[in-house]
Amino acid sequence: MTVGGSQQLRIFRRAIRDGVEIADAAERAGMSIAEAKMTAAEDIKFPPPEEAYALLNTEGPTMADERQHGMGGGHVAADELRLIIERAERLEEEKKGISDDIKDVFAEAKGRGYDPKAIRKVLALRKKKKEEVQEENAIVALYCDALGMQYALL
Repeated sequence: MTVGGSQQLRIFRRAIRDGVEIADAAERAGMSIAEAKMTAAEDIKFPPPEEAYALLNTEGPTMADERQHGMGGGHVAADELRLIIERAERLEEEKKGISDDIKDVFAEAKGRGYDPKAIRKVLALRKKKKEEVQEENAIVALYCDALGMQYALL
């Protein structure tokens, strides 16, 4: 995240500094709650400089006005685009970190003698409703019977 960021980020930071709840500040700035929480957490760890709270071009329409009315100034659009790209980059980094954490969990499980394939299967089953699992089992049993195979229900 660049220090200062876009108008949207500045609006959010000012609202938080003024004591507005995160959800309301996110709405004012046109951010998602998740984005707002991440920004607030980052700002606590790494407090931004005072200029990060200054609004840009306060005489003209705000970014929210421009989005609502279809106006598009070059500078504001660039700031908005930069925010979108930075947000996507941050989420990609988080996704990679989470993926690495999951790999570590499966490596640990394998090191302790568990079968990672079986664990993945259990995870998949836990995501499904009981009725879905029963229906799948019934279909597999039907197909196995048709082929003369024995089967084990899940």
